[in-house]
Amino acid sequence: MDQEDLCGLSKDMQIEKLMTRFGEELKRLTYTYVKDHATAEDVTQEIFLKVF
Repeated sequence: MDQEDLCGLSKDMQIEKLMTRFGEELKRLTYTYVKDHATAEDVTQEIFLKVF
């Protein structure tokens, strides 16, 4: 996914595409640091909120 894939989309659609593309991978990465599934999900959501 590159910047052109997101151009012309609403902000909601942009974040949805980013979450679909990177959400699970990012959650797995955060889990390697926090070692708790619920916390990893919370951290992942916080990251996407900051991006949004």
